[in-house]
Amino acid sequence: MNPRRLLHAAILMALFATGCAPSRIAAAEPPAKEQHRPAIQLPHTSGEVVAVQADKHSFDIRPRIPADAPDGRIVQGILAFDSKKRRLADNGWEIYQTQGERDADPARRQPDGSLRVFQKKGTSLPDVKWEVVVRHQVYGFDALVFANCSRVLVEDVAVRAVPSMAVIGWGSRDLTIRRIKVVPLGEGWMSATADAMYFGACRGTITVEGSEFSGMGDDAINIHAMYGLAASRVDDRTLAIARGRFHPYQGWLGAGDDQSGVASRRRS
Repeated sequence: MNPRRLLHAAILMALFATGCAPSRIAAAEPPAKEQHRPAIQLPHTSGEVVAVQADKHSFDIRPRIPADAPDGRIVQGILAFDSKKRRLADNGWEIYQTQGERDADPARRQPDGSLRVFQKKGTSLPDVKWEVVVRHQVYGFDALVFANCSRVLVEDVAVRAVPSMAVIGWGSRDLTIRRIKVVPLGEGWMSATADAMYFGACRGTITVEGSEFSGMGDDAINIHAMYGLAASRVDDRTLAIARGRFHPYQGWLGAGDDQSGVASRRRS
């Protein structure tokens, strides 16, 4: 796909490619006059904490973008932010909740325009005047996904806000990322609510060149290998290896793959 310009604004994946070879994604940055925030609600709300209700285990924030004070949306994650450095705050405060289960009430818009955020019990509350980002969706709706693909080239793509990760590759071979920009648009504090890029059980080489990352909720680039458990010994030179970790973004060995690893002993 090599469009002159691609502008995608929706709560769904922009691209899910599986078994493609080769794959090329190229999309130019929209011109300055089109650099507006889409009408769709962002997957996060950012602002300053203006009040804390210890008895209700909740706090109020004043949204920096008033239109992004969504009433009734769930809160999957909350983190402290440093707007001057444009990254996570040094205090490391971060809360995960409501990942599929209901362990906190939805956020509620207050008459004064603030947003009341309820936390799950047993977690520490932020202090007044902290800057925080409330993530309504952390995982699940990635922008560009490549599963079991080969010779992947992604270049000149800008991802401004995504409710998960910008680029994912799993079980794929030889991926090249050039001039990708995962950076918040305009007044936004956050780009990807999770990692900017995630690669699991890939083969060959992963190359990232001339790219920019800012405002992620997690790592800029996360590369994972495969995890296996020695299930049994077949003979003196052969082990039966079972998949040791089930993960939605990780593949497994295929016919003809070479595998080297480091053995570790379990501690009792």
